[in-house]
Amino acid sequence: MKLTAQKADALSFATDVLIVGAFFQDKKLSPTAQAIDRAFDGQLSGYLGEQGFEGKKHEVVLLPTYGKIGARRILVVGLGKAKQSTSASVREAAAFAIKRAGVDRAKKIAVVFSTAPRRSAAAVRTEAAAFAEGALLGAYVFNRYHGKDIKDEQAKISVAEVTVLCSNASEVSRVKQGLEEGTALAEMTMMTRDLVNTPAADMTPKHMVDVAKQIAKDNTKVKLEIFDKKIAEKMGMGAFLGVAKGSDEPPYFIHLSFKPRGAKKVKKLFLAGKGITFDTGGISLKPAAALEQWTMKMDMAGGATILGLFSKISALGLKKVEVHGLIPCTENMPSGKAMKPHDIVRALNGKTIEVVNTDAEGRLVLADALSFAVEQKADAIVDLATLTGACMVALGDEIAGSFGNDKPLLAKIKRASDAADESVWELPMPESYRPLLKSRIADLRNIGTSRYGDSIVAGLFLKEFVNGTPWVHLDIAGPAWAEREMKPSMPAGATGFGVRLLVELIRQFA
Repeated sequence: MKLTAQKADALSFATDVLIVGAFFQDKKLSPTAQAIDRAFDGQLSGYLGEQGFEGKKHEVVLLPTYGKIGARRILVVGLGKAKQSTSASVREAAAFAIKRAGVDRAKKIAVVFSTAPRRSAAAVRTEAAAFAEGALLGAYVFNRYHGKDIKDEQAKISVAEVTVLCSNASEVSRVKQGLEEGTALAEMTMMTRDLVNTPAADMTPKHMVDVAKQIAKDNTKVKLEIFDKKIAEKMGMGAFLGVAKGSDEPPYFIHLSFKPRGAKKVKKLFLAGKGITFDTGGISLKPAAALEQWTMKMDMAGGATILGLFSKISALGLKKVEVHGLIPCTENMPSGKAMKPHDIVRALNGKTIEVVNTDAEGRLVLADALSFAVEQKADAIVDLATLTGACMVALGDEIAGSFGNDKPLLAKIKRASDAADESVWELPMPESYRPLLKSRIADLRNIGTSRYGDSIVAGLFLKEFVNGTPWVHLDIAGPAWAEREMKPSMPAGATGFGVRLLVELIRQFA
């Protein structure tokens, strides 16, 4: 989909569909809508009244123009209450409008941007970014494995071009900047979705490496290190390699980094994403019903989020923060070579772990990732992982759990969550639960001695590997995958949760 902006008169602009926004219970139509109404001799306002249109969110009315204006049809979209308008509401309205216009088989659409009271240049840019992101995410489909017939049908309801109509040249400039920002964000999210949606037979650890290589090739500011099995062994990543033992697919540890050029004193922010490309549970095998229900190809969603972020990280204009992405990639498979319950592995930081349950593998690969970040003198660490079903039991499938050892960093995460409209809820990590990780034969065990509070115990386990460095763990087991369409910008399947949150977090450091 092509997104652009230009100064143009909405009434004369030739397009398949002209989209006009309307706020809930607004006594007056927008200036553009009023002009259209006059061209229709008052029939637009009359028709909206007949249809009971009030401007509620996701409320829509489509009507033909009969050649009275340049557009063939008008799509009036409800925006909700003007005072409650946010980037999130703009994003969802854009996604909804694009979907509705596509159903009408419109190829070219135009949008009247100035429907709310005058805003600052920054507000216009922010709103344009939200619009672009929503438009692109609303049009997202994963059809790599569909046949030609299905793809052809999808193409018929896909909008090809969107033009934002502006009132003056300065607004055009601001809107174009916003469209570029929103497009970059959407492309990060769509890459993440594509990676997570891809079946594990194709989304192997090696394929994730290939994606990382392409990212570094496309962006010279992104540096890449790949640690294969031999290198990881020399480094002492015993926890990561223990998980990898059962798979025929070779494991890889990916290290991406972005450092602003010319920057001297910058904070080093490390982001770690779990990269289990398929999780059978290992010798502690998951039941068939669980594998069917939980779609374990998505167990690399944390790692996919890191790849998606780095694909367009240069577009963020970072100047004061050095960002690193760590992705331990492997499968967790049963075999004659696989790690067995009660085996002992030694993590990169030297701590020994009794692997009581091989299905608690995510915390093992993250143990080495966190230890590596500490070795690299990270100023702050954030990890993302589809780690525990217990977090889903507590918070459902729309909210990520956050755990951390540093209140200022946790506060940054909360601000980023609010700005990104990606919900996070802080959960406790009481030290009174730490004895649950005691092992008689190792420094600690990988699961607690109680069946309760596993997400908390997992957080306490990870805390053992950050050595006091400010750190937050995000358990994204719930929101990384949607069994149904959650909202117009988020269809069923991989959601790309975490991309916007990380962008907003990085901006606080930048």
